[in-house]
Amino acid sequence: MRGRSLIAGVFVLAAACLAIGCALPGREPRERRTPLEQVLLSQAIDRSAKKAILGLPEGTRVVLDSSGLSEDHRFVADVMEGWLGRQGIVIREEGDGAPYRLRMIVESVGTDQDISFFGILATRSLWLPISLPQLAFYKKDRRTGFVRLYFDIFEAADGRYLRSTSPVEGEIHQTRYTVLMVFKWRRGDVPAPPLDFELIDEEDP
Repeated sequence: MRGRSLIAGVFVLAAACLAIGCALPGREPRERRTPLEQVLLSQAIDRSAKKAILGLPEGTRVVLDSSGLSEDHRFVADVMEGWLGRQGIVIREEGDGAPYRLRMIVESVGTDQDISFFGILATRSLWLPISLPQLAFYKKDRRTGFVRLYFDIFEAADGRYLRSTSPVEGEIHQTRYTVLMVFKWRRGDVPAPPLDFELIDEEDP
């Protein structure tokens, strides 16, 4: 009798979850980024770079600095340095005779996750070595990479301020859909998704 009551209680909980659905918040930021998040961030930086108008002719020598509220601004600077080189701008070290200094101000950079979920969450027993996998009747997992930045331009010799570019933004996203647990597809504007979501998101709820 007791066993039947326990089984009935499990079905009641499952039915309640199906009735109201389950909404999952985005994950908290963490230091280690998944491969997909790294690609999203790189593509967002590249898109913002294409919108920047520096007004410097090809062959101009510059010193590139960067500043931002997070350490990610260093990665942004590395990606931007390659883009500037492809535009014909020559990056020099401090004191190497460059007439201009570009100071890149990274106002915002990072990735975001938004999940809509309807189904039964994965569960793990506290007393028995058994677990129930996630059962997604509908799931939408959207990942977004975003960056916003601008450049201050100075004369390298005396530090005299010349001008600033307008802020530019870059955004890119990738979304995975799951319906009835087995039907899955992806949409987004990532040029070539490098890896499957299932392989890269170890902490996927």
